[in-house]
Amino acid sequence: MTTHIAKLLTVALLAASPQLYAQTAITPQRDITTISLGSEEVSMLYTHIDKNNAHPIDTVTFFRTNPNGPAQHIPFEINDRFEPILQLRSGADCAMTGFRAFKSGNRMRVVYAQRDGNWADKRRVNFSVMDLKKNTNEDLDTPPLYFHEILKVTTQGSYCDVNKALDTEAGLYRMGK
Repeated sequence: MTTHIAKLLTVALLAASPQLYAQTAITPQRDITTISLGSEEVSMLYTHIDKNNAHPIDTVTFFRTNPNGPAQHIPFEINDRFEPILQLRSGADCAMTGFRAFKSGNRMRVVYAQRDGNWADKRRVNFSVMDLKKNTNEDLDTPPLYFHEILKVTTQGSYCDVNKALDTEAGLYRMGK
């Protein structure tokens, strides 16, 4: 009887919990987007560089406020290097770089997409999948909070626009993988 009640409770909890642990896309707002991750709060800064041509540069960076001084920058670990920003390059034809951000509970993931070639080329796209990580061991040369690269994966298909690749091949980087 106890086993039967435990199974019923488990089924009820699982049925009620998908919303608690579902991956939620984070869309950049006009400039600063505040993201609540349980006890942590981080902010995303989204900026635009108009170059008076068809190829502007947008940038994305994250930070955490610091009541005792300057904000704490949250860099991206890509190819074993810490990068302060993600550059998003697009043109009239296609985007050559792009990103997606997600949260699930107190976890956060950023996916940076890049492809080689010229503006109108169709190529396979490389995804750098990064999860927000605390440097709890206080490792040297490592920030207190950063996006740790957990996976590099290349799309199956070829794309001109990396945003289409991010949408079409989202199964490659979903949280819970």
